[in-house]
Amino acid sequence: IQSIVEKNILAFNEEHRNEAREGAGSSNTGVIIMNPNNGEILAMASYPVFNLNDPRNTDNLEVKVELDPEKFGGLMNGILDGNTDLENMDDAEIAEAVRKMAEVEEAGEGQEPPGESTSEDQNGNSSNIDINIGGGTDESEEGASDSDDPYAGMSYAEAYEKAYEDAKMEALNSLWKNFCINSTYEPGSTMKPFTMAAGLEEGILKGDESYVCNGVLQVGDHEIHCSNRLGHGTLTFAGAIEQSCNVAFMKIGEKIGKTVFMKYNQIFNFGLKTNVDLTGEALTNSLVFDINTMTPTDLAISSFGQGFNVTMIQMIAGYCSLINGGYYYKPHVVTKVLDSAGATVETVEPRILKQTISEETSAKIRELCIGVVENGTGKSARPAGYRIGGKTGTAEKYPRDKHNYVVSFMAFAPADDPQLVCYVVVDEPNTGNQAVSKYAAVLCKDILTEVLPYMGIFRTEELTEKEAEELAEKQQEFSKGSTADTNEEVEGEIIVDSEDGERERTDANGAITFVDENGNELDEEDTTGRKVQIDPATGYAIDPTTGIFLDPATGAPIEPVSDLE
Repeated sequence: IQSIVEKNILAFNEEHRNEAREGAGSSNTGVIIMNPNNGEILAMASYPVFNLNDPRNTDNLEVKVELDPEKFGGLMNGILDGNTDLENMDDAEIAEAVRKMAEVEEAGEGQEPPGESTSEDQNGNSSNIDINIGGGTDESEEGASDSDDPYAGMSYAEAYEKAYEDAKMEALNSLWKNFCINSTYEPGSTMKPFTMAAGLEEGILKGDESYVCNGVLQVGDHEIHCSNRLGHGTLTFAGAIEQSCNVAFMKIGEKIGKTVFMKYNQIFNFGLKTNVDLTGEALTNSLVFDINTMTPTDLAISSFGQGFNVTMIQMIAGYCSLINGGYYYKPHVVTKVLDSAGATVETVEPRILKQTISEETSAKIRELCIGVVENGTGKSARPAGYRIGGKTGTAEKYPRDKHNYVVSFMAFAPADDPQLVCYVVVDEPNTGNQAVSKYAAVLCKDILTEVLPYMGIFRTEELTEKEAEELAEKQQEFSKGSTADTNEEVEGEIIVDSEDGERERTDANGAITFVDENGNELDEEDTTGRKVQIDPATGYAIDPTTGIFLDPATGAPIEPVSDLE
């Protein structure tokens, strides 16, 4: 199982290598597979990885050196051509400039006034350049150097060498970490089942509610958008999670209130360690909201998994309890300890730490998550011949204006008797549009397509003719690993995949039943309750609240823009 996971992670990263930027197919990709019935971790892997025989190799690492351009810009520009902008130089150019700087310092030693060098620009004009600007100030002017500046008193060459070594060590430390337990991130929409579970368990939600989404909700001084900015219209309770509607979940969060929401955050162990039997698990107690200072806006965005951080091991351990009847097991890798002769010294028994929700609520969450795969944003994750449940996730990273995302998928299989949970997280996929959770969903599908038969879990569904053909092709690729095309097509009616901003196909029943506030079904054209203006020059829809261009089929912005304003 571990080998299957590692092979598919590598295949994904090679498939998307250098696609939108230089480098691997993601900043990080992590996968955990866990048995929800005893807490045993069946596989855990991440990428990029390091060679145990050469752990300090940085060939595949991006080592970024950042020095203050204001401090070193004049020197560098003089060394190059008098007109070079340091901010537009890449690392190779800076390194070459540093080499030149070292030569100037060495050759000019004893020949130039201290701290100065003569350089000519393109017009032949010479100028004196301060070569000792590493961060110290002229003590005769300032009286003392800046003791907080790590480059005080250094030349640029010395400062760059120190900065490079520091950046290299930071990159190596990041590489040596276990992303699945050490790194934290905002979970995004994989949090939505937890939000619903809290309301259902407390009796605040009944499961028969409906919600109206017009694409945006004003909370305090903030306009917070749904991924479908044209709005989903009126959604059923199940439809809210199937279409991953942020507006619906902000309304759910408001209804259950911050006291209940934070109570269940603690119950599911967010902010606390799971105490998995691996070293280096991150503590996130300072990365979650404090109920005493939590604002309505904080509650709104946290209801769909933004504004607070988790680890992968926290998420999968909590999710296992959501779908296994409510039992929170301590996650563990080791099942037994053997001595040198192979005799069992210790057997690690499963430990139930607590019950998070009732079996009734757990059954409802399973049903809702099955609907996500069958009717909603999770269709791409379904392996041929198996009925599964799951939830997509797309989280916008800080700083929001950089338009970087973490996408994820949490799956359980088989749907009626879960034997495993597979959690896939892709941090900053190397693609033109990062905010597409299908990248994680399809990777999850590829892994499950191999793991389920390997574990002896028989198919639960009949294969269609097309699935049989695809599976035959897939079996030929198993030896090398591959990822499926995210733009897969299935015969049926076009619907909106709201979270991913792409079209999907479904059967004639549609992805969701639209109803009004009284539960009466609506025709599709009546669901948004407002007209959509189309730009005649581009054919794009125009967001009625911001004026930006949207995909008329999905309501997703054409250009990257933050949903959290």
